[in-house]
Amino acid sequence: MRFGILGPVEAVADDGPVSVAQPRHRALLAYLLLQANRVVTPAQLAEAIWGGAEPATARSQIHVAVSRLRRALRDHGLDDVIVTRPGGYRLVLADDQLDAALFDRQVEAARASAGQGRHEEAARHLRAALGLWRGQALTDITAAFAEPVRQRLLEQRLIAQELLFDAELALGCHDRLIPGLRRLLEEHPTRERVACRLMLAQVRAGLHIDALETARRTRALLAEEQGLDPGPELSTLETAILNGDLALDAGPRARGVPASSAATTPAQLPFDVQGFAGRRRELDRLAVLTDASDRAAMVLVTGTAGVGKTALAVHWAHRHRDRFPDGQFFVDLHGFDAARAPAEPLDVLRRLLRALDGGDAAVPQEVEEAAALFRSRLARRRVLLVLDDARSAEQVRPLLPGSGTCAVLVTSRNQLRGLVAHEGARPLHLAPLTEAEAGELLRAALGERMDEAGGARLARRCAYLPLALRIAAARLSCDRHLTVAGYAGELADGDALAVLDGQGGLDGALSSAFGLSYRALVPAAQRLFRLLSLVPGQDFTPVTAAALLGVTPSAARGPLEELCAAHLVAEHRPGRYVMHELLRDYAAGRLADEEPGAAREVCPLAGPRPVAQDGGRPP
Repeated sequence: MRFGILGPVEAVADDGPVSVAQPRHRALLAYLLLQANRVVTPAQLAEAIWGGAEPATARSQIHVAVSRLRRALRDHGLDDVIVTRPGGYRLVLADDQLDAALFDRQVEAARASAGQGRHEEAARHLRAALGLWRGQALTDITAAFAEPVRQRLLEQRLIAQELLFDAELALGCHDRLIPGLRRLLEEHPTRERVACRLMLAQVRAGLHIDALETARRTRALLAEEQGLDPGPELSTLETAILNGDLALDAGPRARGVPASSAATTPAQLPFDVQGFAGRRRELDRLAVLTDASDRAAMVLVTGTAGVGKTALAVHWAHRHRDRFPDGQFFVDLHGFDAARAPAEPLDVLRRLLRALDGGDAAVPQEVEEAAALFRSRLARRRVLLVLDDARSAEQVRPLLPGSGTCAVLVTSRNQLRGLVAHEGARPLHLAPLTEAEAGELLRAALGERMDEAGGARLARRCAYLPLALRIAAARLSCDRHLTVAGYAGELADGDALAVLDGQGGLDGALSSAFGLSYRALVPAAQRLFRLLSLVPGQDFTPVTAAALLGVTPSAARGPLEELCAAHLVAEHRPGRYVMHELLRDYAAGRLADEEPGAAREVCPLAGPRPVAQDGGRPP
């Protein structure tokens, strides 16, 4: 039994083709083939086929389609190809039964042969791989899932064609390669790799003027269609041709001419946090990112502003970067940035693809195509992708790799529940440090100046937030006459947030961090946040929130849930919520600025603010 998706979808038994006449049945078979040996739920099938616009009868239609497929296979003596499992269906497939899997194996064998200088052998593997194609992949499938898969498979086919040209150039077959390279460049006129191979073949055939014209035309098309300059491979090759570099005749690894567009392995992690303290349990939970899997492992780190999400992600990434030898990426998505709008996925994909391809990537103009190309580039690579400060699941989804050899670490102030529900991200909530961890951070920062009793009081007044603790440590380090106990007293005597915000070189750092989360709230949640600064005691209930807003408990539920999702309040026990003291200070400031004089009329619960003895921790 063999199946094909590199063309029209087909199933061929030993006694002949299996008839699958209905388009929806072929689409379902194609999706099961793409998810071979995995359990696929009816909901996943409905999403794949109808793209979120499934009819009310979707489940029954899927059931009928599976039954018809089974009957068609059974007519050819195949009873156990599509099996029912708890939660869905599983298509059982051997390694050599799908043309796309055979294609991948041949390409990998070709890479191995070329790496050892066996170019004739590599060319044989690549011809066999390309011979499996019967036209456009999934050409008869119009279901929602088909187009991204088509683009991904097309990219893999183009890469195989380029590898074949490389092998044949190494074998000295430049004359007969020129027509095929011209045709491929006409089909993909901004694909710089193809242009470079055509230029090299033209130079070796003595067609130097033609080679320079190929460079000129490609450069013009890149500028016109994408607003980009060519990458370093084409520019270097063009310069070498202009200079009459004889090394161009020596082969693809000639001096000054890259053999391929492979770039230096990306190593984009920012500077690791000095004196990183605590978080041992959280670091252990991130170990899932190094587990072997058939899909990219993803962890979503969430928590309030200043709690150390980025520091944790970067520290873990530095400790384990050797597990990702093909690259470590760090992308600031600016989800909560006062100075910049959230990063657009297409812009991020352009940067990532250029980092992978040494700057010579011809990036598609549509985000779906660019995402498919990015997934293709990462196939079988062991890469870590740190996506910092995400605003929404929609911002992250196009950036996710499809390969199980990759890992993704996302940080966000929001819960991004869609990323957990649909992409299987594992949530990791980051709470403020424990008292012991806060002491460890201060000892690492202050050394012999650390005063244990004063440090404990300082940590409480900093609400055990790493950002606040580091600001305090910076003040102490810069003022040799100020003691830990003395500074803790300053924070206790007045508005701790105002004192911390006034540190030299760090003006407003905490308020700015809190403000980014506050400004992202809807107006009702902003007002509830402000009014919570008036609540006596250390925690409150949904009834309190409703009284503050003057609405019913059900009407208050939305604003309260939004504050929880933004990690501005936390449900520390069922039905009881808490806000740490520094956030209370910030909320009080917002209340004074935005509702001067009106707060106590609105809030019947207002009373004297308690002096927290434990930094605002829940009782």
